[in-house]
Amino acid sequence: MPAIARRAGLSDDGFRRAFRRAVGETPAAFRRRCRLEAVGRLLVRQELTLSQIADATGFSDAFHLSKVWKQTTGSSPRGTTRN
Repeated sequence: MPAIARRAGLSDDGFRRAFRRAVGETPAAFRRRCRLEAVGRLLVRQELTLSQIADATGFSDAFHLSKVWKQTTGSSPRGTTRN
């Protein structure tokens, strides 16, 4: 984030405030939402393991991905796609 703020000619805090005003959420929340949307697209395909999906979307491991997914959606990542 600091590099982006510098490119925009803003302080870190100034960038976060401007981003929130423009997008409606903090940069961190935006990044997390985008990562989880990518996880959802990969889960639907059911071609990768959770570890592979975690690696592809920037989560530290499958456990961390599962924890964040469940906190956000209320269900486990694999349980979300299986009928």
